[in-house]
Amino acid sequence: MWTYKILTLAPVLLMMACDQGAVVDTVEFHQPIHHVEVAVPFGDISISASQDETLTHVDLQLECRTETPDYSIYVEGRTLYVTIDAGLDASACGGTFFLAVPKWVSSSLATDRGKVTASGLTGSVDIVSYDGEVFLNHLSGQVEVTAVSGDVDGVGIGRATTTITTGSGDVSLSFDEIPNLVDIDILAGNASLQVPASAYQIDASTGSGHVDLQGVDPAPSAPNALRLALDAGDIVISGHAR
Repeated sequence: MWTYKILTLAPVLLMMACDQGAVVDTVEFHQPIHHVEVAVPFGDISISASQDETLTHVDLQLECRTETPDYSIYVEGRTLYVTIDAGLDASACGGTFFLAVPKWVSSSLATDRGKVTASGLTGSVDIVSYDGEVFLNHLSGQVEVTAVSGDVDGVGIGRATTTITTGSGDVSLSFDEIPNLVDIDILAGNASLQVPASAYQIDASTGSGHVDLQGVDPAPSAPNALRLALDAGDIVISGHAR
């Protein structure tokens, strides 16, 4: 069975279909949403900017081999919550969560097993991923990613602070604007940064690997900083023309 916990204005339910162990659902909210919080034990999460800035849209598809998953989609205050109820055998389940939100909405996204993609947002993005890749696509707000295992890839990132912490996996980021601060910490993996050619405070170190700087000017007094600390892996920082 499935459940809703609606604490404010009720959403518009567009479609619901359920086979044994499977759920497909679409929900829309027309009230103001300022923050989105998704915390699930499995499933890919994708959040992107909505073309309709008055609408928040949630699509989900869930399937478990042993039972039909229960989930909750609700609004409290101006925060939208998406959760899967505890007690489920997550190892027997898979699914996807797709959210389209006004671009300024901030978000906190966490999955134990699955990919996370964030696209086209100006609000802050906070991602926690235990086993899966993270994709950052044209984000201009503050970004923080904590990953246990999986690569982190980003393109078109803006000037706000970007913080990446990962246990195992490569980090590859490309910035359209000169970033205020990039802070990367990796236990095992390579780091590649492409930033606009400029002067930066650069603190790049690796316990086992090489550091390669191309087209960037290390300057201790520069207002913008690149900080990379790797236990094992190579670091490449390259500057590109703006």
